[in-house]
Amino acid sequence: MSSCSPLLLSSRQVPATVAPVVVPGCHHASVSQLPPTATTHPPQYLLSGGMPETPAALSLLRRLHTVCWLGYDKEPRRLPGGPWLSSLRRLALSCHFLSAAASLKTLSTARQLEQLGVADTCQLQGYGHDLHAPREVAFYRDAPVRRIIEWARQHASLQLLALGKVLPRTAARAAAAQRARPGLSIEVGVKDVYEAACGYECQWPWAG
Repeated sequence: MSSCSPLLLSSRQVPATVAPVVVPGCHHASVSQLPPTATTHPPQYLLSGGMPETPAALSLLRRLHTVCWLGYDKEPRRLPGGPWLSSLRRLALSCHFLSAAASLKTLSTARQLEQLGVADTCQLQGYGHDLHAPREVAFYRDAPVRRIIEWARQHASLQLLALGKVLPRTAARAAAAQRARPGLSIEVGVKDVYEAACGYECQWPWAG
């Protein structure tokens, strides 16, 4: 998947008085491409079209309430630590950034995190001639998703875990984790985890 995906975002739940900062969408984006006030006067809401190859952009920011990060590089990358996690309440991103145990350990420092959306829980087959036709699943990223579910069960502040398509056995594991943790809702098969967790709807330009 290219980090320069032509995705559009529309806000549904974020207050209109808050102006989100948008990080460039291409994979070669760097900290220098952040808006000049992003590190000195940090926003509460951060949107991005793709994680930079060196994810230092996030580690330099503070007082973030919501991070909606789209896309991923071809190889899984670790979630960066830093002060951006201390006030984080909503996060949506690719499974690729949470596939390593070290990334989940880093995310554990987000002690105020309430809603987490995890995209790319499976790999879909390529588009055919009809862009509107449903795409079949090529394979599921089952092992990292199971680890995320177990992490969510143990993270005391988390209230919602929204996952994309998963295997039936993984859905059963999610249901068991939800029963074991009062106050935690785990939704599987969510079409748009960015909207579910952060209030931003992802729209492909050709989707009408």
